[in-house]
Amino acid sequence: MKKVLSLLLALLLTYGCAAAETLSLSLIGDCTIGDQYKYRGYKSGFTYKISQAGLDYPFSLAADLFAQDDLTIANCEGCFTNRASTGKFMSLGAAPEFAEVFKLGFVDVVNTANNHMRDFGSAGREDTLEALAAQGIGYFGDEDTYITQIKGVTIGIVGYTYPINEGKLKKYQKKIEELKEAGCTFIIASAHWGKEESLNINLEQRQRERLQQQRIPFICPGVQAYLPFMDEEYWSGKPNKHVKVYDPHEWAQLAD
Repeated sequence: MKKVLSLLLALLLTYGCAAAETLSLSLIGDCTIGDQYKYRGYKSGFTYKISQAGLDYPFSLAADLFAQDDLTIANCEGCFTNRASTGKFMSLGAAPEFAEVFKLGFVDVVNTANNHMRDFGSAGREDTLEALAAQGIGYFGDEDTYITQIKGVTIGIVGYTYPINEGKLKKYQKKIEELKEAGCTFIIASAHWGKEESLNINLEQRQRERLQQQRIPFICPGVQAYLPFMDEEYWSGKPNKHVKVYDPHEWAQLAD
């Protein structure tokens, strides 16, 4: 299982503004609000602990920061449902009321495109979306996109998870086009991928980023997008005509 994060942005936008407008975004990566299903209810478990400490406890050290920014984006790495697990070895989740943890932590919107969103089946995913909506938390991922307007800037967000093949890539390109047509002037593509327990962008990700920048034109005046690329062939070790694998010495000579 590969976890991690999404992307990073800090931006200065001037679209249609007399003066530059600074937006502050917090992107906080994977958040598992819950337990492994077979351990749910244990006194050593996450949900029991925060039931005792309070639902505001998980983000208590960061809530002030998130309250002050313009948009806080997280990855919802687990479900909010009372349904039984599908039998997957690592099924992560909590009851629907625990979605309030995001609200109390001033998280505005979450990515639901990850490898745990269907641990409790499609119905469990729907329960999760309903629980998030009930707390006023926006969501995006796979078929769902999210649009918000902040300080006069219309922001669209699309989310996806590994692995990405050509068919999925075209789907995400289409989603970006739809966001453009909806009037979004800044587009965020949030990717659930990377190496666990590492905060560094690895060589594979850098190669994929470079490849993607070459293959997807950066859309049109006034619109920016960032969309890394992965596919099943790459991770299975099969040849892929779209990928050039550089050795570290070659890579060091490439300009950023």
